[in-house]
Amino acid sequence: MNIGGNPNKPVKFDPNEDYQGIADLFTAMSGNKITNDMFRTGEYKEQMKHISAEMWINENSAPTVVAYGSWDKAQAFGASLKLRQALKANGIDHQFFEMRHSGHGLQNDTKMYADYMRKTLEYLDIYMPVK
Repeated sequence: MNIGGNPNKPVKFDPNEDYQGIADLFTAMSGNKITNDMFRTGEYKEQMKHISAEMWINENSAPTVVAYGSWDKAQAFGASLKLRQALKANGIDHQFFEMRHSGHGLQNDTKMYADYMRKTLEYLDIYMPVK
């Protein structure tokens, strides 16, 4: 089962499956106790909200420039697609860079990383100009 998954397809948890490993990981990541049953009820989402960028996006969110590595092992790439979907759905001006050869450190896409940095500076000039 892929927690990152397709952002257009909700994750369904089998009531007969054991999610203790994922529960332990989410507990460590969030600092909140996550149990097996929380995956079946969806309650885990509220416990994870404070560390999930995608869950905080609304129509008042700030313009955003983000980059994610397709080979990221620290955060499932599918979660970044959910963030992109939330930005689009709420009409937030954003740029999304998918580093197709990189992991969490964005280390293997030098040209695209430079583009990402240029776009970040451009957004800062537009939305937070120095006067």
